[in-house]
Amino acid sequence: MRARHILRSASDWRAHAWLSAGLLALGWSGSAAAQQVIDTELAQAYFAEAEALGRAARPLWGVGLDGPMIFVDARTREAVANVVDTLGVLRAVAGVWVGVLPPEVGVANTALAWGGRRWTMLVWPLPYGRLSRGQLLVHEMFHRVQPELGLPGADATNAHLDTEEGRLLLRLEWRALQLALADTGAARRRALVDAVWFRWRRHERFPAGAAEERALELNEGLAEYTGMRVAVPPNARAGWAAVQIENYDARAREGAVGRSFAYATGPALGFLLDAADDTWRTRVDGGTDLARLLAEAYGITPGSERGLAERWGPYDGERLAAEESERSRAIAARDERMRARFVDSPTLTLPATEDVRYTFNPGEVVPFGEGGTVYLTTEVRDAWGLLQVTAGGALLIREGGRIARIILPAPGAGQGDPTRGDGWTLELRDGWELVAGARTGDFVVVGR
Repeated sequence: MRARHILRSASDWRAHAWLSAGLLALGWSGSAAAQQVIDTELAQAYFAEAEALGRAARPLWGVGLDGPMIFVDARTREAVANVVDTLGVLRAVAGVWVGVLPPEVGVANTALAWGGRRWTMLVWPLPYGRLSRGQLLVHEMFHRVQPELGLPGADATNAHLDTEEGRLLLRLEWRALQLALADTGAARRRALVDAVWFRWRRHERFPAGAAEERALELNEGLAEYTGMRVAVPPNARAGWAAVQIENYDARAREGAVGRSFAYATGPALGFLLDAADDTWRTRVDGGTDLARLLAEAYGITPGSERGLAERWGPYDGERLAAEESERSRAIAARDERMRARFVDSPTLTLPATEDVRYTFNPGEVVPFGEGGTVYLTTEVRDAWGLLQVTAGGALLIREGGRIARIILPAPGAGQGDPTRGDGWTLELRDGWELVAGARTGDFVVVGR
């Protein structure tokens, strides 16, 4: 799931239920057709493009990535698909299938099960540039077939990468990988020795972080690598991956990187592995550590004869360390604001069942507290209904590896509508209600 659009992934757009209901009532003719947003001819061209790219990916993973695909306008929920659903929502029009998605289906760049099929969903419009569009198409098609490949779709938050030391060592690793992509021979190997050492040092400092990083690289990292490998010409791949690292490193100066770092490391690790042994993908499974594979491919062991300050020179490490020190002070102030919003002040708590689904922007995911993650914008669907957060964030608490509850600032005293608060709105289904919580001003959502 690509940045800004994910199932347990990302979406910043909000559907208008009244418009969706109106279009459904009208069907796909007359005035409904006049409001059509998605160009069906262009959609057909993109479906053909996706099919060709998906077939081209077969030699990489042993399966084609092409299959059911659906484009959706997030505002109107208008959908255009390359095959029909089994629920009767989509209708044949000019060689494609069109309709309006029901409100319970989240809109995001993602893979999802709906209407009797497992789909690749993409938010319309797609990128204009052919390479960027192709990379996105393949990335999301890879997510659709991940279960067939035995690769988990992990949502690892990597809180250690929001610490001063963890971020510094990640950014140094990024830069060493970038240098390795640009070099060959002995120079490449020297940069890779540093990259492996920065990661080894990070995992020595944060032992639990190794498994979380591995999980996200198998999920988003491999998807991003596959997108680049299939869509970008061979002589441009290394440069494309190096620029990707540069872009993510620039974003890291302002935002969290724990949920997005693998978009940068995945392609770099993949292309460097390709250069050493293009059969490495046949050995990938749910327990694979891509960085360990890379070290083995280049015969690298993480020696300790040189320390951090002796290695960081080629990567502008001293300046990076100063940046991260400054940022750590800003994080402390941010955490105080979050504590005031989600802990000290009255809150609204929603339960999360095993069927909870949520969309988010991976660049707007902030670790907070034990087992907690703040999603600055998100859309959450569960048995109780729909939660839309457009500002300020929602705190999702994990217990036992799964989301257990969602915490929001409570509606203010005298609030006319208790299903609206600071930056959020809640649509409750029949059978659910807000009741008073343990503290004065607190609320919880419970089933009747």
